[in-house]
Amino acid sequence: MRFIILILVLVLKLALTSAHAEVCTDTNISILKACAEKNYRIVDEALGKKYHQLMEESDGGTKNALISAEKTWIKYKESSCEPNGNAGAEASLDKLGCLIKLTKLRSDELSYLSIGIGMFGFFSHLAFESEDDSVNRGIVIGKLISKFVSSKDNYWRSYVAQNCKMTSTLLSEDQNMCVAHLTFYKN
Repeated sequence: MRFIILILVLVLKLALTSAHAEVCTDTNISILKACAEKNYRIVDEALGKKYHQLMEESDGGTKNALISAEKTWIKYKESSCEPNGNAGAEASLDKLGCLIKLTKLRSDELSYLSIGIGMFGFFSHLAFESEDDSVNRGIVIGKLISKFVSSKDNYWRSYVAQNCKMTSTLLSEDQNMCVAHLTFYKN
């Protein structure tokens, strides 16, 4: 009974102290923007916590690699989320949506780097594709690598290079697999 009460207290504490993003459904642009800004702050704070946790767990060489990868990711995020000629209120919502998406993906990537578990969508996709006799896992990875190689986004290419270097060091992940999983989530 004591164990059940302890579990209940821990669950309630987590539920009451964790900030969660909300679904923004209003039709008023100002309210939608405020909601999206709040959601971005939530995912950005979560990313910051994961980043600082990984920094605390890392040695000097890994810290330097993490700092370098984070700098290239920030440049990639900022260039990717620019409105691209769009103007008006919708442009700011598009930008916030992009920032939220890329920040959540980076947060997932840092979790993967920290504990070696994650990126389940990519690995599930590979497993699903491999069940089809007409699809070879190597072909799927090859197509993703081809997309990366043909990318003209230098910020993206630099981020992938830095991140895969670190992933190789921390998790002994194959370079092609790293490039493939990052490209999978980009598209």
